Amino acid sequence: MVRMLAFAALASVAAVSPSSAQDRTLPSSEALERMATEWDNPERIHAVGDAMEALTRALMAMPIGPLAEAAARIDPDSDLADVPADATLGDLTGHDDDMPSRLGEDARHAGRAMASMTNEMARMLPMFEAMARDMAAQWQDRMERAREER
Repeated sequence: MVRMLAFAALASVAAVSPSSAQDRTLPSSEALERMATEWDNPERIHAVGDAMEALTRALMAMPIGPLAEAAARIDPDSDLADVPADATLGDLTGHDDDMPSRLGEDARHAGRAMASMTNEMARMLPMFEAMARDMAAQWQDRMERAREER
């Protein structure tokens, strides 16, 4: 669950990065290289981890008592009526003081993995493009031969 949150956060960061905002088609070699440069930035990776850690701390400290009270009025048979008025989300989910730190560290690991993967994809993309052009040419040639044989 924690790793899924880290990857979701990193995907969100990627979605708002300048290179991914240009268009929604497959990235060109140049765009992928720009993305790799953006991701392969230790300061950015560390900042994403810090943001995930701070966000998790804030969420766990969020007062949930008033929301639980309102929800209990909607469904009086629920267990929400037992939630104390000063309860936080952390109180309801079980306090784990190390979870924000672990989530931040997981986000940093995921960021480094994303940087590595993006660098490798940028390196391999010209080969994939050449393979695609070759396959298209072969397909075109076979289609022309098939038409001639009819």
